[in-house]
Amino acid sequence: MELEAGLHMVSIPVQGADMSVDTLFPDGTTVRTWDPDTKSYVEATTIDPTKSYWVDVPSECTVTVSGTPLDGWTATLSAGWHMIGSLYGDPVGVETISADPSSALEGSSVYCWNPSTGRYDVATQIEQGKGYWVVLSEACELTVGTPGDQ
Repeated sequence: MELEAGLHMVSIPVQGADMSVDTLFPDGTTVRTWDPDTKSYVEATTIDPTKSYWVDVPSECTVTVSGTPLDGWTATLSAGWHMIGSLYGDPVGVETISADPSSALEGSSVYCWNPSTGRYDVATQIEQGKGYWVVLSEACELTVGTPGDQ
């Protein structure tokens, strides 16, 4: 993944041997994610492929991760806002996101950061390497894509 200097909302849809922030984002990069329990941003030390992160890089860089690509994942999430990760490979429609119970997603939209406008857009697809926001009305098992043997 190529990143220009500045702030990006990203995800790493690969499970590698070393998912530490220091390894993936060296050189003084700031990496934060949303903590739905405290409703605040927290500094990340490791990258979870099911989450997304705000990454502030001081200069252009390339992020390379080798490992098992995620073509789907499931996570237990609480009610409220969550920064979720993407999938490896070609873009897929947001309809690949499901919840159990399904009522947790009723009326919800998936949002992505648009760096050119400095605003959030309603996402129509999940793209590799991008990060997304979703709001859940109740606790659920959220599934993105088709989970394989992760």
